[in-house]
Amino acid sequence: MAENVLLTLQHLVQDVVAPDVRELKAIVQANQEITEAKLERILAEIRASRAEEKAVTTGMIAALSERIAVLETKLASKP
Repeated sequence: MAENVLLTLQHLVQDVVAPDVRELKAIVQANQEITEAKLERILAEIRASRAEEKAVTTGMIAALSERIAVLETKLASKP
């Protein structure tokens, strides 16, 4: 009788629980893939933003350097 109960439990696990576990594993894997894709997109946007910020800063520094050079030239030419 105990053997029948064990077999019944084994069949129950195989027939009911195991498919649910497989389905949950598939859902978790899909969510991980989605999360990783979103993370990669966010990181790419951060990298692009940093590159844009660097370009803007470089441009501002170049413009300020130019203005300083003009002012230095004006100051040097004053008696």
